[in-house]
Amino acid sequence: MGADGLLSGAGGPDGGSRRWLGSQTLTTEFGRRIGRDMIIYALAGVSVLLVSLVMLVVYTHYLPPAQYGKLAILFFTSALLTVVLNLIPLAGILRWVYVAGEAAVGAVDDPNRQAPGGTKRRALGTGCWMNAAFIAIGAGVLVPLAHPLARLLVGRSSGSGWVLLAIASGAAGSLFRLTSNVVRMERRPVAFSLILAARGFVTVAVATPLVVAGDGINGALLGTLAGSLLPGIAAVLVSRESYSAEFSWYDFRQITDLGAKYIFVILGLFVVHNGDPFVLSRFASDAEVGIYRVATRLSSIISYLVSAFLLAWAPMERSTLFQATYQRYGRAQVHKKLVTYYVVAGLTVMVGLSLGGDVLVRLSPPKYWGAANLIPFTSFAFLIYGLFVVVARTTHHRHRDFVHNASAALGAILYVAIAAALVPRWGGYGLAVSATVGMGAACAWFRAINRTASHHAPFDWPRVTAAAVIAVGCVALGDARAVGHGALRAALLLLDFLVLYPALLLALGVVPWEEAKAIYPTLRSLVGLLLAPLRRGGRDEATIRALATLAPDDLVLLRRLTKDRQRSSEVAASAAMPVSVVEARAARMLRELTGAPGSERDDAAIGNWLFSGKTVAEQDVVRHYLERYGVDIMTLQPVEEAAAAARALPQRAWPE
Repeated sequence: MGADGLLSGAGGPDGGSRRWLGSQTLTTEFGRRIGRDMIIYALAGVSVLLVSLVMLVVYTHYLPPAQYGKLAILFFTSALLTVVLNLIPLAGILRWVYVAGEAAVGAVDDPNRQAPGGTKRRALGTGCWMNAAFIAIGAGVLVPLAHPLARLLVGRSSGSGWVLLAIASGAAGSLFRLTSNVVRMERRPVAFSLILAARGFVTVAVATPLVVAGDGINGALLGTLAGSLLPGIAAVLVSRESYSAEFSWYDFRQITDLGAKYIFVILGLFVVHNGDPFVLSRFASDAEVGIYRVATRLSSIISYLVSAFLLAWAPMERSTLFQATYQRYGRAQVHKKLVTYYVVAGLTVMVGLSLGGDVLVRLSPPKYWGAANLIPFTSFAFLIYGLFVVVARTTHHRHRDFVHNASAALGAILYVAIAAALVPRWGGYGLAVSATVGMGAACAWFRAINRTASHHAPFDWPRVTAAAVIAVGCVALGDARAVGHGALRAALLLLDFLVLYPALLLALGVVPWEEAKAIYPTLRSLVGLLLAPLRRGGRDEATIRALATLAPDDLVLLRRLTKDRQRSSEVAASAAMPVSVVEARAARMLRELTGAPGSERDDAAIGNWLFSGKTVAEQDVVRHYLERYGVDIMTLQPVEEAAAAARALPQRAWPE
């Protein structure tokens, strides 16, 4: 494949005669699926962002900067406790059950070390018992220390009630973080996004009336507590079939061992990403902390978009579609494109936030407007933080745990050390610069040790550098305050962002015309997917035409297995047929309808993979087994996509 094959469409027919999915190429389907999941997660992020803006308005209008600064420190304490309580259980669960790396340690972990098939539910239940034990131990240790912690955090022992609420909020947050991640890793992006959005809306519904009524910090912390606890319980109910109440010492040892190897990664990234209020509070006044918090809340828009990309990546990379794309184009080439377009997209959001900072900051009272000048620095720090995560996820070393821990620790140590030198003189600006330099050094560490990596994504340095220069130039141009005032200035800023910036990206080859034209079919397909529910009742004509070619008995069989979500054992029992016959018949139908290659000898195993009612984690084990024993991923991918398309088809659209 040529260097530009991934986006130019080179490299073969992309999936053979996939009649079910029309003329879409594998590249288009890849972009459509990851784009769809990103949009779903981004919509959840938008809801969280809107909630954050509402809370920003409420808190800044009813709390003076000094109190808002104290609240920021208590929120940091709660978030830190959440991470500590999840430190080993969550990371261990993701590695042992879902073969996925937590934080920046890789979207896909070592498949040779995972819970055996048939034990995934037990392993997940064991991890939940572990997390409950961590919560009990943490409460037992921290609650008696509420008074000294209050003196440390907010400067007075009378704030112990705030500290107790922060501890309770952190415990509830650990429950939410674990249970919601199970929903995400089961590849249920809509359910995960609704749960994530519910967290914000519950927080607003509880906190707003309390803060307005004068409860101040207490009301804000109670809202956060309710916002984690109630959606966390809902997440358990949504994914209840994934859990078992069993406890296994074998799973306990594996989860502990795997989770403990990520401690420095998770803590290091948390310090850089969330520690800014606490670090700044050591060198600046509470009022300065409050103003800096406004800047980070506004610039966190880029953080939500980065999160949407990373949230979609980890579950999707375990799917057949991702693996088929890797096989077709090569893992390094796919990762190179992902890194390049992550940087371009992130810089685009940074430019928009920087140019619109004066408008955004006016959501707060005038005493907070000084945060506008901080937004370019804090948003760029978020971008570099996300770049570290992307680089880490696309780099694999023989000693991966050591390398990733050392890199995150390096970033955190540099961040704190540089902040100690810069913050006393530059305040929030020094803190943003410290975060940028710390995580930039961690990224450089990965580049420096690439010779020891078994795989890494090559950087497209000319395009990345050009994108950065264009972004900085457009921000500097927009910051020329002497040019224009009022409506004229707003028009010039829009012209800068909507015309000049994209024109420079195209003119200087950051986004080549060939790739811009190749991206169009993916975007068109994605828009069509999103608008499908508004068109003719959400009918998928390609799927309907494919199903209409089936014999009546085959159509009934496939409908029961897909739309009605019956297990193959249930269908076999009602039809008085062997389960293997039912599964083989369904798989053979899907292969023939999609034109997927394959052999009839594998149909029963493929049908069992798709229709036996296994959880996603168990299905992935079976898929790895099928690939190991010779079933081509190019057979599995279109068959799975076809089954998903049939499952998503509305009842009324099925042929009679």
